[in-house]
Amino acid sequence: SINKENTIVFASRMHFQKKPDWFLQAILILKDNYPDLIKNWNFLFVGDGDLSNDMESFIVDNNLSKTVERAFSYDLSEIYPKTSCYVSTQDYENFPSLSMMEAMSCANSIIARNVGQTNLMVKNKVNGLILEEDSPMGLAMTIKKYIELGDDVRSSMQNESLKMVQEVHTPREFIKQIEEFWINL
Repeated sequence: SINKENTIVFASRMHFQKKPDWFLQAILILKDNYPDLIKNWNFLFVGDGDLSNDMESFIVDNNLSKTVERAFSYDLSEIYPKTSCYVSTQDYENFPSLSMMEAMSCANSIIARNVGQTNLMVKNKVNGLILEEDSPMGLAMTIKKYIELGDDVRSSMQNESLKMVQEVHTPREFIKQIEEFWINL
């Protein structure tokens, strides 16, 4: 989509390893401390799982219902083309993340924790931002930094995500990488 909305999306299973609470805590920090900064932004929270009820309660208890839009769609093909940025807060690995790859293929910038081989998917300040502090506060400050970027910089990051999917994370490149691995082994 050429017409990206000012929407930051978290799309994942609601499971403790995915840390969905970090996203909600970060949005609460932004709402409480930078309400003017986020007033023209939407925050989409997509997914279901064993923490869904806890996440719903957090949204209600912290008056986030007008700030965070909740969705349960498993088909993100209609969501990602409209969104600007995808957030990953999972504990162990972002490579390969199907949801992240889908977001990148729809030209979303990425905000992610620096876990596992995240550096293979997210090039800091190229196609997204890596958290400097590994915490909900660190996520809030990274989202703040992303929002404060100019439209041109955000657009460039989105285009770089798409380019990475088209040129780097391809079957041909995967085959080369796995062959090199086995040869070196």
